[in-house]
Amino acid sequence: MDQEIANTLGELERKLRELERVLSGIGRSAGAGDAPSPTPAAPPVAATAPPAAPAPPPTAAVTPQSAPPAPGLSHRPGASRVVDEAVEQVGGGSYRLPDASPPASPYPGIGSSPGAATDAPAGASAHLTTPAPQGRRPPPAAERAPSAAELLRFRDRLERTARELTHDYDELLGRITYAAVPTQTGPAISFARGAPSLDIVDVPGLRDAAVRAFESDPAGTTAYGTSIGYPRLRAWIADRHGVEPERVLVTNGSMQADAFLFESLVRPGDDVVVERPSYDRTLLSLRARGATLHPVELQHDGIDTDALAHLLATGQARPKLAHIIPNFQNPAGYTLSLAKRETLLGLAAEHDFLVFEDDPYVALRFSGESLPTMLSIDPGR
Repeated sequence: MDQEIANTLGELERKLRELERVLSGIGRSAGAGDAPSPTPAAPPVAATAPPAAPAPPPTAAVTPQSAPPAPGLSHRPGASRVVDEAVEQVGGGSYRLPDASPPASPYPGIGSSPGAATDAPAGASAHLTTPAPQGRRPPPAAERAPSAAELLRFRDRLERTARELTHDYDELLGRITYAAVPTQTGPAISFARGAPSLDIVDVPGLRDAAVRAFESDPAGTTAYGTSIGYPRLRAWIADRHGVEPERVLVTNGSMQADAFLFESLVRPGDDVVVERPSYDRTLLSLRARGATLHPVELQHDGIDTDALAHLLATGQARPKLAHIIPNFQNPAGYTLSLAKRETLLGLAAEHDFLVFEDDPYVALRFSGESLPTMLSIDPGR
């Protein structure tokens, strides 16, 4: 593992744990109407070794100004230092994290390796602390206590910070799991997103289509339109899939379609069958809904329908939904065979669940025959 990435991930994990503890404490304090006391000591943010000497030194506070920046984040003002800047907004005094036990790292070795550990003396605790101005006595504790409004503003800033750090964490984790292989034959082709290379995008054709749209339907092109999509586009999609236009809803990408579908069908604790592996953002959306995921392994011709049948027959899962990417599956690249499509629909009918046919790549075939969609085989299921 790249040591710089390991160090950065360790720093991000510590920051995220700090944020979780601060947000938890602020939520309890704001709910009770009391400001947190600035005096109690906080537990260490990162695990520290026990002191070697019989009498350990007093607990030391590591200030944001003296803490070393995480490698790889020092050039990003919105990453490693944003938590420290947020802390400085609270009353100008010091704010110690509420007492909480740090959660175990979901990635063994990350955050506990020598390169990722906090460089604090043995027995020291890491706190978020801002120093008092030089030459002035700190105000009494009662005067330093932040108000409920200040705590809520601070919490809002930290929540935004948590989202930013989570994004950075996911990005760095992807660099470890799917490390890029250097090539000497030409520029790199990124497979990180489902975005085509510009050299295969028909830019002149898109420009001409836009001109035709403005000429043939200027009112529809410039108007707000309906909430379920441009009527002419919905009619074209309906004709392509052999359904009524009333059954077509145009969304702003697949993630919005996911959100609508999951909000309608999935409740906390509901079982959902997914492929293993599958698209990570869909899994995140399902987990956010509180769904219980049941991953089923992929084979070269798609999901293992025998394993799914066993899962259903033994009562291990009673799904509301099965999320399936049938063509050129992301990330495995497999295509669900016709026989398995029919088997999957038969299981859905027998056990009364719906199939989410997530099919963004159906038109990308370069060879062979296209397979019928599961929608065309069983429109009701």
